[in-house]
Amino acid sequence: MTTIPFDTHKIVKELQEAGFDEPQAEAVVSAMGAAVVGNLATKADLQEFRAARKADMQEHRNATQADIRELRNEFKSDMQEHRAATKADMQEHRNATQADIRELRNEFKSGMQEHRAATQADIKEFRTAMQADMQEHRNATQADIRELRNEFKSDMQAMELRIMLRIGGLIVAGVGLIIALDKLV
Repeated sequence: MTTIPFDTHKIVKELQEAGFDEPQAEAVVSAMGAAVVGNLATKADLQEFRAARKADMQEHRNATQADIRELRNEFKSDMQEHRAATKADMQEHRNATQADIRELRNEFKSGMQEHRAATQADIKEFRTAMQADMQEHRNATQADIRELRNEFKSDMQAMELRIMLRIGGLIVAGVGLIIALDKLV
């Protein structure tokens, strides 16, 4: 039998002092005792509860560990898939980049060859024009030199003629002077 954990006699007396008759007071105390006793846990109840709780905790621990293992395996699998996909993507980007570099290199070489050919053509054209200009200047300079020589010869001849005429005039004047002096003397 379970003992009620409070003083029932004291409660009966307090209820009688409050206006209950004895059978009413005892009925209230009895009902209270039954309610309290029904809610009290025994050592056996506690041990049974602990055992059930321990079993539940073990079951939850096992389930949680199984979930963790499953998540780890899924995570590893996902990581391997992502790693493989990333490697494939990187290889694809590497190949595309290398193809772009080759294409740019070929375009650059082609452009350089075009510029080289155009530059060489420009140089040849410039050289031809320079040679033509130099020949033209050479011919003009030689013509100028010939013209200057002819003018110089012409001027020299004209000067020689003037000098001769002056010398001739001086001679005539000197002879005339000598004749005039000779007549005077």
